[in-house]
Amino acid sequence: MPRIIQIVGKAPTPDGVPVRPGTERWIIGSAAPDLWDAPYARVFDVHQVGFIQDRRPDLWAWYGQQFAPVYLVERSPEIPASVRYPREAITDRFGPTAGRAFSSSVDHMMALALYEGVDLIRLDGVRMNSMEEWHTQRECLAYWIGVARGMGVDVITDPEAALVTPAIVYGFDERTGADRAPGQPVLVYGVPGAMGVH
Repeated sequence: MPRIIQIVGKAPTPDGVPVRPGTERWIIGSAAPDLWDAPYARVFDVHQVGFIQDRRPDLWAWYGQQFAPVYLVERSPEIPASVRYPREAITDRFGPTAGRAFSSSVDHMMALALYEGVDLIRLDGVRMNSMEEWHTQRECLAYWIGVARGMGVDVITDPEAALVTPAIVYGFDERTGADRAPGQPVLVYGVPGAMGVH
């Protein structure tokens, strides 16, 4: 039976993130309050303990009540289900570039799924459409999607996500001549909502 992992992000969805039968559901800790009523297999909050305690004390208390693994930078005796994130093992497996390709929780989740072995990854509620995500997180997630696909692992993304497939194909979908008046703004390649002149 194929192993399918559903990585649940924090992007709002009109009907909520679907619970998909036959999948392992991995959630981001800071999205957890919205997901407490749905089943999940693992929780990820790959930050230093002090960071979580200072910025998310309610979540820290919730982590202490969990039976599912809670992935942190280091194990904590206050969180019986805590698991140290295996960054060194992932670096050994995928190389030094991969060992630094982490700019969001989703990157850590993708890397661990690939390290353990998976047939299909579904990214639900993961869009990378905001400018903050676009500038700081998208490129590492695109990297891990490329690693996955290079390993033969299919990755299904949210249809509204700004991931991997740009809105227009460079060189082929350009409007020129009569199709575009000089100076008319066009979509900047791959950047959601951005306009520019080419």
